[in-house]
Amino acid sequence: MDKHLLRTCRAVAGFTQSELASAIGKNQSTLSHYENGLLNISETTKRKVIKALEEKGLSQDEVYLLSGLKKSNQQ
Repeated sequence: MDKHLLRTCRAVAGFTQSELASAIGKNQSTLSHYENGLLNISETTKRKVIKALEEKGLSQDEVYLLSGLKKSNQQ
């Protein structure tokens, strides 16, 4: 999950940075750093993000589809 996909998924799920940060046990500034590419997201944190997105109604399949859309828009 890259910074753009993280931001897109967060927005689609209806999370603010603060809400998602709280859901994954991080603070808002750390999430901002992830979204701006200033920090790398660990595999453990990625799993927490996916779980939080699923709890908000965004499935792993939808994340995958958003990932594909992002890639096709970059080409």
